[in-house]
Order: sequence, then structure tokens, then C-alpha cells
Amino acid sequence: LLMGGVPKKINPDLVIQFLEKQNGIQDVHSLHIWALSTTENMMVAHLVIPGEHPTDQFLASVKHEITHLFSIKNIVFQIEKSRSGCN
Repeated sequence: LLMGGVPKKINPDLVIQFLEKQNGIQDVHSLHIWALSTTENMMVAHLVIPGEHPTDQFLASVKHEITHLFSIKNIVFQIEKSRSGCN
């Protein structure tokens, strides 16, 4: 934990690929994944969703799948309408 970085069992490219396949998500950037403990991981990502704001149900479903597929339990998304909105 002291060295930080993405946990070895998680491939960030696969997480991005999964997210970009979800309906409505146009782009994923500023992805950060790290271990909170030896058994718990956290993720933060910016999602570009140019259409309607995603529903709570959609976000919960995506988070559930990420937890199941990648063993990441603490997930925070920042929703953006375009990539230019991120500095």
C-alpha cells in the first residue's frame, strides 16, 4: 500500500474498455484506481455522457458490474457533457 499505484490484478485498460461499451458513455478519462487496503480498491473516473444525465439506476448498474468484474467496491464518477469541460 505504501508504494501506491494500480493494484496488480486490475488492468485499467480493461476498465476503460468496459465503460466505453456502456450505452451513452462517449469517453472515459482521468481514471484513477488504487488500493484502500489489502482487500478493498477504489476508482475515480470522468465519464463523458453528452445526452441526458444518466439515471441513478444506470450508474448503480455500471458500478455493480465493475465491482463484480474488477473487484473495485468504492467507485466515484464525475459526469461531463463534453471532454472540453474537464481542465
